[in-house]
Amino acid sequence: MIFGLSALFLVAVTGGAIDFSRINDARNRMQDAADIAVLRGALTASQGDTASSKAAQQAFDDNFDDTNITLGTHALKKTVVSNVSKLNYTATATIKPLFLGLVGMGTQTLSVSSTAQSEVNPFELALVLDITGSMNSSSKLTNLKSSVTSVLNSLLDANGKNSSDVKVGVVPFTTQVRLPTSTSYAYVDYTRCAENSDDGYVNYYLCRSVWKIQDAICASATDKANCLTRAKSKIYYKTSTSGSTTTYTISAMSYEKIGSKYTLYTASLTSIYNSSTFIMTGTPTVTTSANNSNYNTYTNYAPSTYTAFKYLITTVSPNVDLLADAKTSWAGCLVDRNKSYDVSATAFDATIPDSSYVADTCAASTHKAIQDMTTNIADTKTYVNGLVANGNTNITIGVQMGMELLSPEAPYTQGVAWGDPDMDKYMIVVTDGDNTANRWSSTTSTIDARTALACQAAKDKGITVFVVRVMEGNSSMLQKCASKTIYYYDLKTASQLSTAMADIFMRIGKLRITQ
Repeated sequence: MIFGLSALFLVAVTGGAIDFSRINDARNRMQDAADIAVLRGALTASQGDTASSKAAQQAFDDNFDDTNITLGTHALKKTVVSNVSKLNYTATATIKPLFLGLVGMGTQTLSVSSTAQSEVNPFELALVLDITGSMNSSSKLTNLKSSVTSVLNSLLDANGKNSSDVKVGVVPFTTQVRLPTSTSYAYVDYTRCAENSDDGYVNYYLCRSVWKIQDAICASATDKANCLTRAKSKIYYKTSTSGSTTTYTISAMSYEKIGSKYTLYTASLTSIYNSSTFIMTGTPTVTTSANNSNYNTYTNYAPSTYTAFKYLITTVSPNVDLLADAKTSWAGCLVDRNKSYDVSATAFDATIPDSSYVADTCAASTHKAIQDMTTNIADTKTYVNGLVANGNTNITIGVQMGMELLSPEAPYTQGVAWGDPDMDKYMIVVTDGDNTANRWSSTTSTIDARTALACQAAKDKGITVFVVRVMEGNSSMLQKCASKTIYYYDLKTASQLSTAMADIFMRIGKLRITQ
């Protein structure tokens, strides 16, 4: 008899642990559903109380379904306190334990509650998406498109409207990103000086000065292309150093023949480099001498004490040499900014060429230009579904341009000021592989170090970073890139993308719930 009574007690105690686990799990899932419901109610509040309540109830029902639990009341309630409107979603349920009844504990009641402001502040979101060639395998790109489309739909109310004015932008990246084509971006370095600054054009700052000369010397020429070609062999420079200050003086000449006469163009520029600060002292000065009978002045041009500027790259073609007019053929692609701007959102400064965005020839014509942040969710879905995968991986440039997208300063200006208390900024990085190349290296560990710095810079700016690794990539580095460990998703199959993206959007929603 004693054994029988003891056995009953032992069964109740052991089984009770199972029951408590079931009860706790059920309460957590109810709380998640209530959080989603109140967020949906807040997002649709502008449509009226009836529509808001209906949307919240539907969201709860869609996210909580358990045949072992009997739901009680679950509904959205609106209250106004001190002119502040709040929404509260409450839910009750009962669950029958499997073992606790043996010791007199019968059906248990569960209650959860979630509260949010009736008007959810808009937020800004940068989707930083890997479109390298490996995304074509295992249906990764297909699943990425469908998962992004699904979560973007969750931003829309019952009428298909982005009623909360959430702004979303997209940065598709390989080893490049792409801007809309233009020859007039003040912040783009069209020169290619940066690529050869360590092993080529005598000096990066000198190279920049030469390009400034070329951009100006033939500006008024009738045949600008030929004028620039002639200028290329008549560029001279000299330097002088005093302490930490180096002065570059550039002088150049070119000509064109108009009828039987020649027009000579002479240009000069002084630049100063001082303790990492580069200053263009004014603009290039250009002198025009028309109606000359010959061009011997050009032929003999070789100012004393100056050194002839030698090009390492001699082929005259767009984006390969320093000819200023080559920027007219630029298709919009960029590679990494100069260090350390390659890992920061520090704004372009015209007096610091290192802060420029570096133009490059496009590795793939299918690479889409970055989509600026917009409240037009339909346009964003169309854009994402048009992405094409091709190329190698440089996560750093994706994260860096993701910061730019969320920035209030050029190249993109839709973001509100950093630190604005009324605007949250999020970045979702999706990638499927190891870093393979940046502007300087093809060593994965070296590039990973740059990526880590860019991720930290984003977090320092107040951006909440989510990272999704699809099957391959440096899991340690990518996990550290995320703002929290729970914001890192390590997927074993591409089909898990839909669940991961949905979970991220649920977490973003929870971050915005007031209590």
